[in-house]
Amino acid sequence: SGINDPEETLLRMKGAQNHAWSDVDHDGDLDLLVGGRDQGGGRPNFLFRNDVGQDNRWLAVRVEGDGVAIDRDAMGTRVTVRAGDQLRVDEKKSSRGMYNSEDTRVLHFGLGDMPCEGLELVVRWTDGSEVVFDRQDFGENMYVRVSYPDQLEIE
Repeated sequence: SGINDPEETLLRMKGAQNHAWSDVDHDGDLDLLVGGRDQGGGRPNFLFRNDVGQDNRWLAVRVEGDGVAIDRDAMGTRVTVRAGDQLRVDEKKSSRGMYNSEDTRVLHFGLGDMPCEGLELVVRWTDGSEVVFDRQDFGENMYVRVSYPDQLEIE
């Protein structure tokens, strides 16, 4: 509740010290957790659930290393979703550099009007190797886990 109500959002953000984006309810859209301050009259933690609607196409990708060649968290791994001349790119990061804030380690891709035909998921690991999965390996509106070097599992 609240993410789509500007007045409530501003009220809850006042005195906030940190925040994190994550798909808490696994419905494909990102929800916002706002952390209160530990001193000085701050507000308690509050979760803004994003319940606008589920009409948009998306894909959520978890990447994990083997702990030897690639660290288990697979930091620095680059993931690309592409179809034709359209692409979406993200990289797994440990943080985004904001004080007391960390987002989900799942990479979320809005597919928008990307064509289903020819849809590919490309994972470039930090050792330079690359693996490509095509539309037969995964779908849309789902979570997938890609494990080094080349396993894909639908969650």
